Amino acid sequence: MIAVAMILGLLATPAPGAAPAKNGGKGDSTLNRSADQVGAEVDRSLEWLQRRRTFTMNGVPYGLTGLPILFYTPSSGLRYGAWVQITDYRMRPYLYRVKVQWLLTTNGKRNHYVSVDLLPVPTEVRFITQDLDDIDAHFFGIGNNTKVNKDSVAAEPDYYRYVLEQQKTAFDLEQSLAGPLAAFVGVRFARTKPSRVNPTKDTYFVFRQPDLPGVTTGWTNTVALGIILDTRDDRDVPTRGALSDFSVRKAFRWLGSNNQELRLTLIHTRYIPLRRRYTIVARAIIESMTGNTPFYEMSEIGGSLRTFDVMGAANLRGYVSRRFAAQDKLLLTAEVRRSFAVRRWHRQYIMPQAIAFADLGRFASSFAQMGIDQIHSSAGLGLRFTWNEQLSLRSDIAVSPEGHRFLFRVGSQF
Repeated sequence: MIAVAMILGLLATPAPGAAPAKNGGKGDSTLNRSADQVGAEVDRSLEWLQRRRTFTMNGVPYGLTGLPILFYTPSSGLRYGAWVQITDYRMRPYLYRVKVQWLLTTNGKRNHYVSVDLLPVPTEVRFITQDLDDIDAHFFGIGNNTKVNKDSVAAEPDYYRYVLEQQKTAFDLEQSLAGPLAAFVGVRFARTKPSRVNPTKDTYFVFRQPDLPGVTTGWTNTVALGIILDTRDDRDVPTRGALSDFSVRKAFRWLGSNNQELRLTLIHTRYIPLRRRYTIVARAIIESMTGNTPFYEMSEIGGSLRTFDVMGAANLRGYVSRRFAAQDKLLLTAEVRRSFAVRRWHRQYIMPQAIAFADLGRFASSFAQMGIDQIHSSAGLGLRFTWNEQLSLRSDIAVSPEGHRFLFRVGSQF
């Protein structure tokens, strides 16, 4: 095994500055300290692998996690499907990882995706494809001060809702530059079709605005460039360090894009250990968009594939999905995570966490209009269970001035 070879190499190499042993003198002491350090590192590596490995085949340790999905939400009905992840741990953090989700609901929503992450040093390959049919998307207008007209909602409960059907594919190559610094280049293809919840009705807010970009089926195909600085102590369960992601995405007609937009995104996440078992997580997102941006793109966040998601899942969680849409965004999130002792159950490792969080957000058509007034906020509590330090199940209850939401998610928020 690679780990055994590395350990033998360390044991065979004299510690820097160690003097030759003479009659049990100073050299012995230095070698003993070096051996103790190597032994401690071996123990940490074995524990790290033990908590992730599910089985070994042909001498290669694999981590396999998966579970059926079956739960009910008022907006989507009964959700059912499955989630599976397999990881090759012949190197650290892994050689490759594959995630597959198949999800349907009785109300017609679907969210299927396949994600592949390959780490042949020094170039990382990332790929994801997603088929989404969101029957509970929302649009309230563009800007920071959009309101909810309760009279319109009373007359038509689906007044602000629409169906968002998307097929997305993205491919990245990430090249290590120096230490934790890396650069990436990639392409994104997205076909989007917004439609009415009920095709026989025309009383929907978004379709009453014929000049709104993106109300018909269209493609947004972009080239992405960016840099990543990753100093986290662990990819799956970080407790210290930071992850910074700056990206530029530009749509081009020669890629078949109907929309000509430019998106600049900066995402910085910091993990700060605070006492034993406590971690503070702080994240800031700054984004600016120009061009004929479709309205649904204004309620999403860009970045590398590590943040391939819509804003409603992890930002301003006390509001309905896609509550705010704007070309420029400032989003701040803080969490306090309290980890409990890892439990071993049927040779599986389960780590529970209790979480308190707060979200802030401000939106504008340009940063010149981005003030500190009328900042939107939400807060809440959550529970997360991490299985074999790979698969996370998280549930949150979030409140805001517009109500409360219960969220359930497979996979880490950030």
